[in-house]
Amino acid sequence: MARAHAQGTLRPDVTAADLGPLLMMVAASFEITRTISPDLWRRYFALLVDGLRVGSPTPLPGPAPSHEDIDAAMCAARG
Repeated sequence: MARAHAQGTLRPDVTAADLGPLLMMVAASFEITRTISPDLWRRYFALLVDGLRVGSPTPLPGPAPSHEDIDAAMCAARG
């Protein structure tokens, strides 16, 4: 993290304490969406990484899910 800050590639307001909760969010997105699209977590991980970077965002992997797909995944996650 110190190296990324020194290089100017990591947002200056990001700290090590931010990483655990962010990774938990990606893990939760995997659990919620794995029944509709097992690789959808990659899209959310890319969004997370781009949000941590300084500069231009990279293209997101895969298309965004439909509202119906997310609703179905949330219902399935709740049981």
